[in-house]
Amino acid sequence: MTETEPKAQPISPSWPDTDPDPAVHGVLLSDYIKKYCEQYRLIEPFDETFLDAASYKLHVGEEFWLDDKPVWPVSGEVKIPKNGLLYFSIKEKLNLPRFLIAVHDLKVKEVYRGLLVGRSVNVDPGYSGHINYPIFNFTSQDRLLRVGDEIGTIIFVKTTPFTADCIRFSKPNNRSIKDYWRPHETHCSAVLQLQERFKRLKALVRNKFKNLQAVIQRLKTLGYIAAIALAVTMMIGIFQEIRWVADKVDTLSKRIADQELELSNAKHQIDTQAANVTATQARIADQLRVIEARINAVTAKPSLPKKSKP
Repeated sequence: MTETEPKAQPISPSWPDTDPDPAVHGVLLSDYIKKYCEQYRLIEPFDETFLDAASYKLHVGEEFWLDDKPVWPVSGEVKIPKNGLLYFSIKEKLNLPRFLIAVHDLKVKEVYRGLLVGRSVNVDPGYSGHINYPIFNFTSQDRLLRVGDEIGTIIFVKTTPFTADCIRFSKPNNRSIKDYWRPHETHCSAVLQLQERFKRLKALVRNKFKNLQAVIQRLKTLGYIAAIALAVTMMIGIFQEIRWVADKVDTLSKRIADQELELSNAKHQIDTQAANVTATQARIADQLRVIEARINAVTAKPSLPKKSKP
């Protein structure tokens, strides 16, 4: 990826088109970075305390875009949502001569925070302006960026001599982040959008589940009511059966009582007849004894003597 944030005009009145130090090759060390910053405004603003051995520390700027919308820091902080994609500018402005390129990347400590910018990005010779980062948060937690915090490093490398045959860097002037975007394209994190869709689906399922629970509860309530009604119906049926049995028992009891009364009366009559029979037997026995006595009396009288014939 090559930066496309240039100016067609000379970068700085102080920068010559030819290398003032042709004997210096390779990556600039801190002394030459400082020299070119002080003499030719290589980095603006420049602070010597941000120099490293062969690089310079870059800091978070003040332009931020999230989900295709600009966002503004709150108390100097901007949140990168989990699995989110944030675009932001770098505080430092670069003024590169025709014989220097720059390579910048995210600081290692930010990588260990789960933040990535893809890969190192080079800035073409002749570029003047700010650079921008698209930064990814691959973690399951939000991350914060603070305006002015160290975020990246940049190194400077000498090119071959710039000659008339070389192509001049003549792209459009310095542009904001949005100027790089094409119409009708989105710049949101697909993972974040998937998460949002999952959240909405989860909320929908939760609502459906709550509605289902409410229906089940209503069915349970109706079931309880139906069970109670069934129990009452059964109790009424059982009660009616009990009443029917009770009525039958009462009728049978009355019949038994009537039968017992009839039996009692019959027994009384039998007892009376038995008493009468006993009394009759006694009278008969008495009469028999009288008759027997009379018979015995008759048989006991002496017989008359027979008269002799003359």
